[in-house]
Amino acid sequence: MAENTHTIITADSVAALGVKPIPTMNVLNVKIDSSGKPLHAKSHTVVLGNEEEKCWTKNESFAPVVSKSSVRDLIAYGVTLGRRAKQCDAKNAF
Repeated sequence: MAENTHTIITADSVAALGVKPIPTMNVLNVKIDSSGKPLHAKSHTVVLGNEEEKCWTKNESFAPVVSKSSVRDLIAYGVTLGRRAKQCDAKNAF
């Protein structure tokens, strides 16, 4: 926490807000060069959705694809639920 890059949120503080968190998973990818040395690492937060029935594991990592209209719908829905809109990096569908 010395770099102040994140905030730890307890279950009690979430319950006090009266909202239900959307399930997410953090996927870590390390890109390597031809000799096997790491070039850089990426971290992606993947939203699993409120109605997701499959339990994803770290080994089943993937790059989710979403259309721009779906992103707008998801942001609008989240704002109506009282969530703050924040910037994210998502891949767009063709």
